Amino acid sequence: MAAYEYGNHVQALSGIAKAADRLKGSDESAQGSEHLRRYNLQAECFAGAFIGSVWKSLHRPSSDWREFLDLVRRTGDDVQGVEDRWHGKGATIVHWVNRP
Repeated sequence: MAAYEYGNHVQALSGIAKAADRLKGSDESAQGSEHLRRYNLQAECFAGAFIGSVWKSLHRPSSDWREFLDLVRRTGDDVQGVEDRWHGKGATIVHWVNRP
């Protein structure tokens, strides 16, 4: 969760959040929803890049990494059973977090 908020922070610092707000506006159409979905997926991507880059510096055992990846997988929209696809599939999130 904290890593996802870091992703949102990167979006804010880089101007992505303002651009996304302009695109979204008050548009509640399918296109507006798609912009919001992509914004959230990007935050997940930034979160994965962040946690993947700092994990070794935390000096955690490999069992913690496996447990973390399982936790991340369970946050996926497919595992949560939600209709809206705001954060991506669990296996996809794990793939991007687990990249070297």
